[in-house]
Amino acid sequence: MSGEVAHLPVQAINSLVYALLTYTPVMSMTTIRVDAEVRDRLAARAEAHGRSLGAELGAILDEMMWQGIEAGYRRLATQPEEMAAYQAEAVAWTSAGLDGLDGLAATAAEEYPEYNS
Repeated sequence: MSGEVAHLPVQAINSLVYALLTYTPVMSMTTIRVDAEVRDRLAARAEAHGRSLGAELGAILDEMMWQGIEAGYRRLATQPEEMAAYQAEAVAWTSAGLDGLDGLAATAAEEYPEYNS
């Protein structure tokens, strides 16, 4: 095959690239045992979102975390005294001087403009 170029199907190349990028030693990997039905449901979600199974599972866990945070704020909103104390503390933190921190964003909105709508 000297001088010839091997032609691989695009799917084979994509699989190879995926394997090389996915299984790099950036973080340790593990295997979990789940029912086939659970794996299939996770795989369907992952495919619908264009993610790997691990990335989909991570996204599900992130969503659960944010739902918990939002539920906490809803509970806090039902307790006027606690909400007032929380808001007072938030004002104290957001009005704190930023002396010596030149160049840093003063607000999250400035730091992450891509999330502002």
